[in-house]
Amino acid sequence: MIWAVLPLKDLNFAKQRLAAVITPNERQGLFKSMVEDVLSVLQALEEIERLLIVSDDATARVLGEKYNAVVLAENAIAGDTSNNSGLNRAAAKASAYAIDHHVDSLLIIHGDLPLVNRKEMGELIEKHRQAVASSTEGSAVTVAPDREGQGTNVMLCTPPDAIEFHYGIGSCGKHLNSARSLGLMAQSQTLSGLGLDIDTPQDLLALVQELPDYADARHTTQYLWESGIAKRLLQNGSSQKGSEPSASEEPSAPEEPSVQGFTKKTVNVN
Repeated sequence: MIWAVLPLKDLNFAKQRLAAVITPNERQGLFKSMVEDVLSVLQALEEIERLLIVSDDATARVLGEKYNAVVLAENAIAGDTSNNSGLNRAAAKASAYAIDHHVDSLLIIHGDLPLVNRKEMGELIEKHRQAVASSTEGSAVTVAPDREGQGTNVMLCTPPDAIEFHYGIGSCGKHLNSARSLGLMAQSQTLSGLGLDIDTPQDLLALVQELPDYADARHTTQYLWESGIAKRLLQNGSSQKGSEPSASEEPSAPEEPSVQGFTKKTVNVN
């Protein structure tokens, strides 16, 4: 029995690191579209018995009804009494809730993974099941890292409370090391679609360029093109590659979001 958990931040404050290239309303619309793609894929997977959304945001309840997901308010879940905050707190509370309901395995996934797809999710779940089957105690932790190999984009835990959660800088290694220190089977699997989390302007440009290869990302694809974001990013990205400023030129601050926000990606804190 696998339950999937999607912790969600307040949509009003989502993806602020994209402020240089898209407006606040666009950030909210983009994040909601990405979340819908994640929920759509999870709903279509026969291996997932139930969907959970952990959030205090009002939009989460609307999405919960649409995708038949149980919505848990962060401040109303029994369990975790630690001082962990943010994602660790949400994951720990969801884990406690799953244990209370006698769930075998917990899959934790983020809402900013628009290239999530059924094929890669199926591969990840099967790899985890094999690890559980080969473990003498029937316990395992499987991680799908981000493309830098640092963050934890998707994680399967059997049982749900197999390890303490360490979301933050370098969380992939921390989660795997935590599992191994407890004698648990621990493994990671790099998957291209699951590896792209949208944090920076460069991530967003990569997303626009790769969307044609991922049919499951229909909500994100539709939003990016209908909003004009995709066209704007591709046009500005091309012009930026084609021209380099001279040494005497000083860049001016943009009045509207532009690709001047494209900088080297920093380490993901998932």
